[in-house]
Amino acid sequence: MLLLADLARNVEHLNGCVLLQAVDVELHADSGILDAAERCQRMQGAVLTARSDKAPMSAAMQLRRIKVYVRTHLRNPRLSPAMIAAEFGISARYVHALFRDEPITLGNYIRSLRLAECRRVLEENPAGEQSLTDLALHWGFYDLSHMSRRFREEFRLTPREFRKRAAQSAAAGRDLGI
Repeated sequence: MLLLADLARNVEHLNGCVLLQAVDVELHADSGILDAAERCQRMQGAVLTARSDKAPMSAAMQLRRIKVYVRTHLRNPRLSPAMIAAEFGISARYVHALFRDEPITLGNYIRSLRLAECRRVLEENPAGEQSLTDLALHWGFYDLSHMSRRFREEFRLTPREFRKRAAQSAAAGRDLGI
């Protein structure tokens, strides 16, 4: 049982692919003649070998992976340094440190991407089929007033004003046959 506990401690830090490789190694071994303890030792060895073969990730690579993660989880209102840190197995402090040399902080990065998506939706759909509150909630803002304040800071128009201008532009484009 001690071997299984050791294996579990080592496995919890691996991604699923490495774990499956280690299990596959063990399952394809000549397990008919091995007892359970020896199979556990062999599996643990395979896991540790797979783990040691992984090259350490550079800060730049980790930052790129975090940015991809942020872009794919923008709609989650709980997206935060703590959530990102938990996903990548690093501290929230280190997540912030990775953004130290970036032009904006992590929080501002998340907010600017969310605002850009809100703007894109308003430009592409100026008729207003989706309420501004639904739009704000859809892109991870907690409420419309927060999104509206930030939108105005970023684009110098409220979302409502922006939608109105986008609708006018679209109407003018249709009238011109464009």
